[in-house]
Amino acid sequence: MTKKQFFITISMNKPEFLKKVSYVPEFNKNFTPTPATFPGLAMLEMNLKPDDDYEIITIMTDDVNGRTIINYETFKKELAELSEKLGRELSVTKEIHIPHEESKEKHIKFFRNVCDAFEPFSEVYMDVTYGSKISSISEFASLVYAEKTTRCKIRDVIYGQYNHNDGEEGYLFSVRCVYELKELIQSASMLGNVDIDKMLDNFGGADDEL
Repeated sequence: MTKKQFFITISMNKPEFLKKVSYVPEFNKNFTPTPATFPGLAMLEMNLKPDDDYEIITIMTDDVNGRTIINYETFKKELAELSEKLGRELSVTKEIHIPHEESKEKHIKFFRNVCDAFEPFSEVYMDVTYGSKISSISEFASLVYAEKTTRCKIRDVIYGQYNHNDGEEGYLFSVRCVYELKELIQSASMLGNVDIDKMLDNFGGADDEL
């Protein structure tokens, strides 16, 4: 059985800024997720079937204010609540810790740690909502390694949006298309004699199609 791997980043925000909301998938509005503080839990609930072999990998910045530790406890509490709803025990199988700085050394090590976490031939689901902007880029970049080196299937990359307007609903967006665009340009450039701009327009990138 193919293993499903769920990569979920823990927020560094002040705990009081985080709110449990229902993250409705923009691409699957028939699915009603359990309210959660972390969009990654909605991603998990939507894609995990009862008999699936799975891993949950959390990514955490060791921030100087200790907010990630507090938020991680909230995550584990909500994961336990989801476990009860789904009728199976869900647990974190691996933790990736990131130093709270943005040096070259930090990003090379972090990239390597994420790459090491990919299981060969697994199906990958990644939440890039939280974490520093640069860390999210590193996570996204690691998907190339996952697909090309460990032969993983990149099933989805999601981003959770909440407008902080005291509402009870947020939105879950699939941003896997950004990865697909990168792969499309790379493949086209290797073929040669391809009008990449025209190809992108056909893909849906022309201004008049937005």
